[in-house]
Amino acid sequence: MEECFKCHTPETRAILFEVISPEGIVKVCGKCYGKENFPLVNKGSSFKIYKEKSVYERMLKISGTGSRKIEPFEIKKQDFSLKRIVNENLEKNLNDFSNNPEDKKGFFYNFHWIVMRGRRNKHLTQEQLADAIREPERVVKLIEKGYVPKDRSIIRRIEEFLNVRLRREVPENEKAKYFLISKTHESTEGKDMESSKINSEGYLDIKEGRNIRISDLQELKKMKEREIFDLSRKKIDNKRDDFSEDDVEIIDEFGDFEELIDEPYDFDKEERGNK
Repeated sequence: MEECFKCHTPETRAILFEVISPEGIVKVCGKCYGKENFPLVNKGSSFKIYKEKSVYERMLKISGTGSRKIEPFEIKKQDFSLKRIVNENLEKNLNDFSNNPEDKKGFFYNFHWIVMRGRRNKHLTQEQLADAIREPERVVKLIEKGYVPKDRSIIRRIEEFLNVRLRREVPENEKAKYFLISKTHESTEGKDMESSKINSEGYLDIKEGRNIRISDLQELKKMKEREIFDLSRKKIDNKRDDFSEDDVEIIDEFGDFEELIDEPYDFDKEERGNK
C-alpha cells in the first residue's frame, strides 16, 4: 500500500499526488503538497486541482463578456529592456552623430529648438515623433540636444513631418518640396527664432493657410505700410526734382513753403478784422 512520502498517510485516507522532490518523483498527500509546494507531475489525467477564481473573473463570467486579453508583464518587461538596450547602445556609439560646430554650419543656429517647438505644436512626445520618422527615440533626444546626425535623410524626414526648415541651404533634389521657411536672428544669439509664412513676393503662402496666425497678418500689414510709405516718398522726391528755378523764386516770395503748409489760413481772423 502506498503512502505519503512526508507524513506517511496511506492512500486509503488521502489522495496522493506524484510530485518532483529532491529525492526524485514521490507521492504526497494534498496537505503536504500544499505545505512543500513541490512541482506536480502532470500525467494528463482528467483530475485537476481546483483553483478558486478571483472576483474579477467571476464577474466577467456573469456578465458574459468573457475574459479580457491582458498582456503579460514579462512581454512589457522585455520590450522595455530592448528599448533600453537600443538607447544605451546609441548613446555609447555616437559615431553617427556630431556635436562639432563645423558640421553645424549648414544648419540654423537654433535648429534643435525648432525641432522641439515643431514637435510640441503637433502635441507629440519624443517617442511618437521617433515612431513617425521610423527611428529610435534616442535619435530625437540627441537632435533636440543639438547633435547633428550624419545621415541627412533623418533631417529630411523631420523637416517633412514637422513642416519646418532646419538647414540654411536645401539640396537641389529637395527644393521642389515645400517647407515652412524659418528666419533666425543670427546677430543676437540665444534669442527666439521667428518663423514667417510670407514669400518673397510679399504674399502669404496659402498652402499653409490653416497655420496662419495673427502675427503673420501683422507682419504683412507692416510690409504693405512700408511699401506705401516708400512709394509716396519717392513720388514727393520726384516732384521736387521737377521744380524749375522760376517755381523756386515764386515760393521764396511767399516765404518758407513748409511753413505755408504747416500753418493753415485763419478765415475767422479775417472776418473779425472786417467787422
